Amino acid sequence: HQAEDAIDAHNASNISVADDTGLFTSSDVEGALKEAIEKANSAFTSANNGKTDIASVIGSPATSGDTFSQLKTHIQNSKNDLASNLTTKGQASAGTETLNQLVTKVLNINGAEIEVVYSGYTRVRGYDVTDFTPISPSITNINECVIVSRGMTAGVMAGIPITASRTAISFNASNAFASRAAQSSGYDSFNHYFDIVRFKNVKSIQKGTHVFNSSGTSTLTINAVVPSKTLLFFTSHTTSTNLIDSFQSCSVSNSTTLSFSGGRSGDTSAVVKFEWQLVEFK
Repeated sequence: HQAEDAIDAHNASNISVADDTGLFTSSDVEGALKEAIEKANSAFTSANNGKTDIASVIGSPATSGDTFSQLKTHIQNSKNDLASNLTTKGQASAGTETLNQLVTKVLNINGAEIEVVYSGYTRVRGYDVTDFTPISPSITNINECVIVSRGMTAGVMAGIPITASRTAISFNASNAFASRAAQSSGYDSFNHYFDIVRFKNVKSIQKGTHVFNSSGTSTLTINAVVPSKTLLFFTSHTTSTNLIDSFQSCSVSNSTTLSFSGGRSGDTSAVVKFEWQLVEFK
């Protein structure tokens, strides 16, 4: 340091810096200021480049001009959307979870996988009967399964085509059951072929039996579903000997209602039996 009365005694380059923490390599104020400005510029450039990189990874609507607070909001919004979509796909999630936790849950999402776990037939003999076919080995995860009819062999009962007496078919873990209603006479037999199909990773499967007057219509209340995401299976039979009563139908009328229809012969003493199964997908 020059003498106090020297002309340039107080120039920054002549004033020493007491750098006790070792922040600078320079020992005078001018050098220290230069280093501080360089470090500030470097930090700004690094931060700006960092925002640009983060915005690029996030994508729209994020931009490089956003603040860090705005970039944080974009990331959180995307996490919230991801959590909501995961929950919709059956993986309960929240936007407060880490990004890694949410991404890992994606691996738990599976599509609607289909597996035929058993194929066979039941042989129905005579009339007014219910026959069963043992299923071996027994079916596991039976609540995920439905039975799908593949049709019957041809047959005649007292001159009436077999289609005049559609056959209802159902199952449990050990047996498949086929039954048809009584005819006035006839003992011809036929086979009812079927598959038992397992639908994996579906939202719900509802099953039931519904009986009503064969010549009328009927409705049944079910647990709420999204009709556009459901698949309905059914088989049916009628006690009527009138051919028109063999034309039976079932449909999903709305989110909580199944509608059934029998024939229109006017045989009020006859009934129709439906075995129905409704699969709702995620």
